[in-house]
Amino acid sequence: MHNKLARLFLIMIFDIFMSINIVNAAQFHKYINAILEIAPCGWKIAKICPNLVPNVFYNKFPPGQLIILSGPNNVMWNWKDADGKPHRESFAKESLEIWLFPPNYFPGIRTYINIKGQILPINIYESRNIKVYANHSHMLLITDYVFQEFVGKAKAMYWDDSVKNYAISWSEWRHDIVMAIKSAEEFD
Repeated sequence: MHNKLARLFLIMIFDIFMSINIVNAAQFHKYINAILEIAPCGWKIAKICPNLVPNVFYNKFPPGQLIILSGPNNVMWNWKDADGKPHRESFAKESLEIWLFPPNYFPGIRTYINIKGQILPINIYESRNIKVYANHSHMLLITDYVFQEFVGKAKAMYWDDSVKNYAISWSEWRHDIVMAIKSAEEFD
C-alpha cells in the first residue's frame, strides 16, 4: 500500500511539473518566424508582448506571448461633432492579435460568462507543445490620449464595421496560422 501511494505521489508531482511548461524563447521565435513567413504582403509585426494574458481571460497563469500583426488597410472611425457635422478619420489599421500559450493553459470558466460582451480570442490551434488563440481587431495609429480627446468631442461615433464583423485583408488567417504553427512543430 505504501509503495502504491509513493508511486501515485510521484506521478502527481511529475504531472504538476510537466504542466508548468512555459513556451521558451527559442520555441516562441520559431513560431513567430513561421507565421511571418506565410503572412501576406503588407502584414508586419507591430508589437510583441511577453508574459501576458488577454484582459478578458480570468486565468492569469501561465502567461503567454502576444504578437500583434498590423495589416495594410486602414480602419475608418466615423464621428459627429457637437454641431452634428460628420467626420471620417483613419485612426487605425487592421490587425491580428495572436496569443501563444503553453499547452496547459486554460482561460478559466468565468471567461465564457462574458457579461461585458468583449471579444474573446478564439482557440485556433492546440497541440502537446502549444495553444494558439487569435482574433482580428484594429490598432490605433494615434496615441490613446489623442483618441480620447476626439471621443470627448464626439456627439456620436462608430468604427466602419464592428470588430466582430470587420473583414480583414488576410482572409485565410486562421488556416494559414495553423498551418504555419504545424510546420514549425514538425521540427520539435
